[in-house]
Amino acid sequence: MILSKERTMWTRQRLFPFAVCLLMGIDGGFSTLSAMDVQSVQQVSTVEGTVLDAVGNSIIGASVLLKGTTNGVITDIDGKFKINASSGVLVISYIGYKTQEINIGSNKNLKIVLAEDAELLDEVVVVGFGSQKKATLTGAVSQVKGDDLLKGKGSSSAALALQGEVPGLVVTRTSSRPGNEDLGIKIRGDISVNNVSPLILLDGLEIPEWQMGTLNSTDIESISVLKDGAAAIYGTKAAGGVILITTKKGKQGKIQVDYKGELQLNFAKEFPLAELGEWAQLWLEAGDNDGIKYLDSEGKEQMAASNYRFFTRDELLKVIDGTFPMNPDPYTWYDGKVHRFDNLNLYDMIYGTTVSHRHNVSVSGGSDKATYRTSLGYADERSPISFVYDGAKKYNFRTNMSYKVNDFISTDFNVSYDYRNISEPNQGVGEGIQDAWFFPMYNENGQYYDLWGNNPLCKLDEGGRNTTKDKIFRLGGKINIDLDKWIKGLNFSYQANISSRSRNKTSRKTQKTMYDWDGNVSVQDQMSATSVKIEMSDIFFQNHVLQGNYRHSIGKNNFTLMLGMTAEEQQKNEYTLFRSNMASNELDDINTGDVTTQTNEGGSNAIGLVSYMGKINYDYAGIYLFEALGRRDGSSRLHPDYRWKNFFSASAGIRLSELPFLKDGVFQNLKLRASYGETGSVTGIGEYDYISNITTGETYFGATPALANTAYIKTMTSLERTWERVANTNFAVDFTTLNNRLSGTFEYYLRKNNDMLVEITYPQVLGATAPKTNSGDFNTKGWELSFNWNDKIGDVSYNVGLMFWDSKSEVTRMEGKSAIKVGKNEIVEGKPLNAIYTYVTNGIFDNEDDILAYYNTYGFKDADNQNVLKSGTLLPGYRSANRLVPGTVKRVDMNGDDEITIDDLTYYGDANPQLLFWFESWFEMERFRFLRIFPRGWKAKYFA
Repeated sequence: MILSKERTMWTRQRLFPFAVCLLMGIDGGFSTLSAMDVQSVQQVSTVEGTVLDAVGNSIIGASVLLKGTTNGVITDIDGKFKINASSGVLVISYIGYKTQEINIGSNKNLKIVLAEDAELLDEVVVVGFGSQKKATLTGAVSQVKGDDLLKGKGSSSAALALQGEVPGLVVTRTSSRPGNEDLGIKIRGDISVNNVSPLILLDGLEIPEWQMGTLNSTDIESISVLKDGAAAIYGTKAAGGVILITTKKGKQGKIQVDYKGELQLNFAKEFPLAELGEWAQLWLEAGDNDGIKYLDSEGKEQMAASNYRFFTRDELLKVIDGTFPMNPDPYTWYDGKVHRFDNLNLYDMIYGTTVSHRHNVSVSGGSDKATYRTSLGYADERSPISFVYDGAKKYNFRTNMSYKVNDFISTDFNVSYDYRNISEPNQGVGEGIQDAWFFPMYNENGQYYDLWGNNPLCKLDEGGRNTTKDKIFRLGGKINIDLDKWIKGLNFSYQANISSRSRNKTSRKTQKTMYDWDGNVSVQDQMSATSVKIEMSDIFFQNHVLQGNYRHSIGKNNFTLMLGMTAEEQQKNEYTLFRSNMASNELDDINTGDVTTQTNEGGSNAIGLVSYMGKINYDYAGIYLFEALGRRDGSSRLHPDYRWKNFFSASAGIRLSELPFLKDGVFQNLKLRASYGETGSVTGIGEYDYISNITTGETYFGATPALANTAYIKTMTSLERTWERVANTNFAVDFTTLNNRLSGTFEYYLRKNNDMLVEITYPQVLGATAPKTNSGDFNTKGWELSFNWNDKIGDVSYNVGLMFWDSKSEVTRMEGKSAIKVGKNEIVEGKPLNAIYTYVTNGIFDNEDDILAYYNTYGFKDADNQNVLKSGTLLPGYRSANRLVPGTVKRVDMNGDDEITIDDLTYYGDANPQLLFWFESWFEMERFRFLRIFPRGWKAKYFA
């Protein structure tokens, strides 16, 4: 649930009942009360009219509003309207057409012709090293506006908000805990066993995936996603696609102050947990089923022991019928200790409803010479753990400025600082749903009660805390030289960015104390179990871009040329410090730990990349479209003889809707396009892998053993390794129809990685770890389909969006990866990543004769000897307590060798999300958004 409100100063606030606020997100917009809202009694006349399109067809449902009032109507089936008005201005609007304003004069019978609005096609999309009109785009590029990205989303994370906004893009996380989401972003599925991720650029500065969660999302102007060969302009980092984030700039005009506040309630998911009586009933049934009769190897009848876990059978029966002693009555249990028992819902004690809140203030404005925008943001995000604080606090500052020096020189400047503080319990996270809890959490003195040392509330509260502090400083500048005055269409730019990222994580484990019912200490950690671990990292990154652009037209032939070069460098330092056996629970400094337990490690590295790139775009009258681009990269990760590589892409398209026989027809836009491009990746190659690295260690040496330093070459190296090379083929159709109200896109793609970096398994006699080589192949294919309906009924605007997409991958070549196991297999040659293998079953055993016949066929080496089973069989011994019994599932012999072995495992599918869909709709009146829904789902298989 989100309560959000944006206020623009210098205007009056319009109030709305709080009850309505609970049902909708309030997004900005307060208007000045017009004098026309307060009218004296006067003569009101009627204005009539008809609303038509450019070819004379009536427009049904167009909005006709008396400006400055709430007095409005919509046109009927014939495009006609009547409105009570004696004077003023009528505002006529309809989706897909330009809004018109008409003064009410003496003519009270109007004929209004609305012109089509080509804004959808004139929309400018951010692409690699520039921008381009959507109408002439030939690559698979999707763009989302920043304001649309966040409306109604219950998160300040730009990555999480991006889910469902772009077909083919999937955002995953392993946890809902802020700062611990372990975010993963995939564009069009996997393309390598090396977990290749998309390149993410923030105003031209590269950032890792997790930093999308530290940004102030309200600063985002747009996000563009490059999914096909269009990403090749970014060369060796673009195999996983490219995400371009552009932040908001100031606009010319008077100063404007905006505030947006959000309050969010986080609800813990309800689980169908068993209460103590249900848990006891299940254990009773399981224990009874364990107590089977069988013949041992000597033919003597035996009874297998039943297992009732910690209880006896009689105790479980008493728990079930409610006669077992419960708190505060004592009970001496199997361990000889006096316990108290209780029927608790531990899940409800740990998890509950928490509150997150976010606040953002921005100041913007400017003149014809300079514009500016400065923002401040604060967010406190909580996880559903309500017993203790588990969450992250985020602070953001950003300033973007632009200055026009003269007619041909202008500059852009940006500076930002993000600070995130993640605070979480060191112990006890994730506990509370694994088992029914039958002990009280507190004794009668309010102390943590437990005789075994497993009280989850005590772990969360007293077990220590982990604190992670991320500090990110970014600075960027750009100088633009426009030579259009002398050479039409020619301009140059130079851009430089730097970022400094530091992380300090302190993991502090403190002493836990639990008590018996009378308040005596029952379990207490030894001080030797306490510890502090400090992990520090500093990363400094810089990049420089020199670029030239030239535009020229000859008649209806339009050309655009871009040439440029980039250079970047990253320096990284990491350190880890550890000590245990702390002097006190209250002192966290590492020097208060036992010096004899200390360990430390660290290191540093630097990598660089130099690139040259070029791109040419051509279109004839905006109908026939063509683009070609190339890039040459050189990386310090590779040997000088193999570090340079060329990448390229070409795409073409035709706007059928602009051809004479289709122009002014059903489609306002109908475009066919196709592309092919090659991108690269160095994921899986270390900073200095082509150099033999010396690893240091220590060992005891000498006649009188003493600790001595050692040094050795740990791994083999290879000079010939190079980038993974991914070929992207894409076919697509875009359309817009019904007066621009309905739009859609269908895409089909193929992706092939023919130089995947893999580890080859060699005989152990090699005596060393072999380096990765470009010896693997990986294929992915898929499709994307999206529809969007945008319309307006009177004052109410609404939008309905629907997206489907699917992708299937296969590791087509990877030597040494043919072995399989039951369950999920990360890599199997000939299958997708995360392939699931399982045994096929065919019902259950009904009786003993059924079981014996199964053993005779698949188990016994000789049916006359029931003590000896076939070699390699998975069946348990027939004459043992673990033997098959009625009710056990029958595994099927899939390979027909009359044995049940691992060779009978069958491919069941993979655990990757497939056939994803996303439905989104919203209704908006004036500046109030009433409803936004995000049902979503996918087809995926799981193994438990």
